[in-house]
Amino acid sequence: MKKVVLSCMIGLGLSVAACAADYEMRAGDIKNFYNFKDKKCDTLAFNEKADIIKDIRNGKLIIDNKYANDAGETYVVVGEWENGKEFEMILTSNYNECRFYEDLVIKKMDVKAAAYMDKSVKK
Repeated sequence: MKKVVLSCMIGLGLSVAACAADYEMRAGDIKNFYNFKDKKCDTLAFNEKADIIKDIRNGKLIIDNKYANDAGETYVVVGEWENGKEFEMILTSNYNECRFYEDLVIKKMDVKAAAYMDKSVKK
């Protein structure tokens, strides 16, 4: 998290709060996340969404980046465990966007977001 804060301050020349405020997110904006442990897209429960939003508002988590494309939106959220180790969460606006992220970033496939707009498989 320290690296993220430093990159925000150095890259933009702004305060950390201004950097983190560049991206807003509500519980209704996110439906899925990429589960790095199980290597698949999973659905977020309502209480999980509420906890994430609360932690963002309290400064425990920072929205590091937001990507929007034809399939939906992806939020990269970073935080720090109690032992000081950093972690990253990939949150998406829908299942198809999560699959797009998985195929593009994790599996390194040559894919286009538009191909994920009308997929019939939804979760």
